[in-house]
Amino acid sequence: MGAVVAGLLWITLPDPREYATEWPERTAYMEGWLDGAEAGARSIAYRPVPLSRIPESLHRAVLVSEDAGFYGHGGFDWHEMGAAMREAWEERELPRGASTISQQLARNLYLSPSRNPLRKLREALITRRIEARLSKNRILELYLNVIEFGPGIYGVEAAARHYFGKSVSGLSRREAAELAATIPSPRGNNPATRTRSFQWRARLAHARAFGGVEIDTLGPPPDTIEVAPPSLGDSLGAAGGEPGVPDTSRAGLPRLDTLRADTAADTARADTTRREPGSNDPAGERPARTDSIRPDTTSRRGSPAPREIR
Repeated sequence: MGAVVAGLLWITLPDPREYATEWPERTAYMEGWLDGAEAGARSIAYRPVPLSRIPESLHRAVLVSEDAGFYGHGGFDWHEMGAAMREAWEERELPRGASTISQQLARNLYLSPSRNPLRKLREALITRRIEARLSKNRILELYLNVIEFGPGIYGVEAAARHYFGKSVSGLSRREAAELAATIPSPRGNNPATRTRSFQWRARLAHARAFGGVEIDTLGPPPDTIEVAPPSLGDSLGAAGGEPGVPDTSRAGLPRLDTLRADTAADTARADTTRREPGSNDPAGERPARTDSIRPDTTSRRGSPAPREIR
């Protein structure tokens, strides 16, 4: 019976090859945001840009925060999934999230935040199809352009303009770390709300991605997620960053394939933070590992031209 259900699901799956050279008009998560209010009461900010315009510092900050093994797995991080299940068994609670970037992309493009088992099965099948039909670079490019960064804000370009008043190509490392820290719970913890949880995650992302601060000095994460009234406040960063994709040998940014592995204490602390409703990975937050990031060597066709969608 299970094989029959899986077979029927496979036949009805969407084909991600349509996004090999084209941008989504809207994703399932964008539609969910627009449908969550009276008609016309909400809008979305969504400005897709090619990967070449997104600084490598932002690639790095997101990868170490969300899916350090991205370039080494086939869509599923079995190490993290096993750790999540063991933790759930020991704590007698639902498992925390262990979703990879590919799984998050599948959910954002086609599905919903529901934790229904059938939806999870469909997500897994779509993830396999995405990995089989799109290159790793294209998957990352789509992810960075459709992931939610705040109420109605989708993709790194729209987020950079909203929070920092500049194009994503001009973000500094600090600003890149802040965007990476926004992904777990974008509606309540972002550069505008600047909650304690957000600031802790931003410092952690910066330390993991760029060094300069001993992770052990950050202290434990806040026990609960705060939701502060939106206020841009001091979230505007200093001008000047790494335009385009920087030359890492000159910029002092270590190569992605030479990152150090996190300490056990660091991982244990990261395990304690949780995602809130409206997050990009609603099942909970996965700890970031940095021991298997490497650049993509898969060739692919050029990125589609950027297109503004209002």
